[in-house]
Amino acid sequence: MVLKLKIESDRTQSWQTEDLYDEKNRRKDITKLFEAANAYYQGNDKTYASIGREVEDLDEWRIGLENLIKQSYHIAKREADDNPALHAINDVAFQLLVVYISDYFKNDNAPYNHFIDNKQTFIGAELLLQQDETIRFDGVMKDEELEVVEEELTRYERLISAQLLAQHQIVYQLIKSVLFKYKLTHQQ
Repeated sequence: MVLKLKIESDRTQSWQTEDLYDEKNRRKDITKLFEAANAYYQGNDKTYASIGREVEDLDEWRIGLENLIKQSYHIAKREADDNPALHAINDVAFQLLVVYISDYFKNDNAPYNHFIDNKQTFIGAELLLQQDETIRFDGVMKDEELEVVEEELTRYERLISAQLLAQHQIVYQLIKSVLFKYKLTHQQ
């Protein structure tokens, strides 16, 4: 999937990006993060350290992942009256992981940040937001539509994150590993 964003003012193109979220590179980066986390939980310190040299703040990301999974357990536990099934925990954890991954990559997305930081300057400009062949927004940008466009960008980013995470079999194994580490489940 590709999300194109094009902005024109006075019939001249003022800004454009061919793929706002660069799915190909994001796929590699997500794979690297989860390979590192898997290495950590499997006790493979060498692989974890090797990836840690390439990924800034890997320990912080992994700790955030752990906290998110523990939070998922407690949410599922609350909904299941103290006895959550593993699939219920997985469902909650997956939903939270989508937001976590999306927010993690949003910080380093220069085209997205450029749009958000300069959104007020685009009011009155012609804006085209296109997902593959589907037009998501096409018209003159108005102040009251800024929130709609931002919501569409967030929706798309989370869709990409969900699809990429769903392709990684390792995600559910990591959820189980964290739950087992903190003795929140006895299934490994």
